[in-house]
Amino acid sequence: KTHDDLMTTSYKQLDVGDELVSFFLESTLGSISIPDIVEGKWSIIVTCGGAFDPVTTTDLGILAKLTEELTSRNIGLLIICGDTVPNLKKWIKDVEEVQTVKFKYPLISDPDMLVLKTFGCAKENYLDKKTKPTSLGCFIVDLDKRIRYSSRTSLLVGRNWYEVLRQFDALFMVTVHRVVCPSNWGQGQEVIIQKDATAEEASLYRYVEIKPWFRLTPCPEF
Repeated sequence: KTHDDLMTTSYKQLDVGDELVSFFLESTLGSISIPDIVEGKWSIIVTCGGAFDPVTTTDLGILAKLTEELTSRNIGLLIICGDTVPNLKKWIKDVEEVQTVKFKYPLISDPDMLVLKTFGCAKENYLDKKTKPTSLGCFIVDLDKRIRYSSRTSLLVGRNWYEVLRQFDALFMVTVHRVVCPSNWGQGQEVIIQKDATAEEASLYRYVEIKPWFRLTPCPEF
């Protein structure tokens, strides 16, 4: 959808399990079609309320420093901001200065916050009818363009990007293996065979059966 289409179209709020809606927006590196720009990749979608925000400045700084981690996982990164392209271009320069990084990702402009509303990260204020950001969003999208993870947190607290990478690693693994991840799981740690896995599927793993529905197995390669 183009910006004009968004102005006249109403979407339900996107969440885990939903297919990503297509958007066509301007960015600091030109026009961008979502999700076509990350075709064939898993992607992480990040929302920011607007330019020159101290909290999201640190978010972008960390993401810049994690470029190698994202690249090694073949993750496409989409950052959608409730501001204009000129402001976002100026902000990138400030981010690079304040965070001492080189920022290579495009910032996608959503000045009316219509896309942010679709992701549940902005709402219309009932007093002045203006749309304002309400949370900082982060969404992991798989190859089928379905949202597999969603997080909406306070505008006043920066996000934990190491937790986002942990979620990605876990989701990627459980997509290619018949396992699930326990609480506080980290790379290389034991996982659990999915309880509805057949005996034949379970036999592919070396496991210890605590209960018929609780079978621990070493972390598989993924």
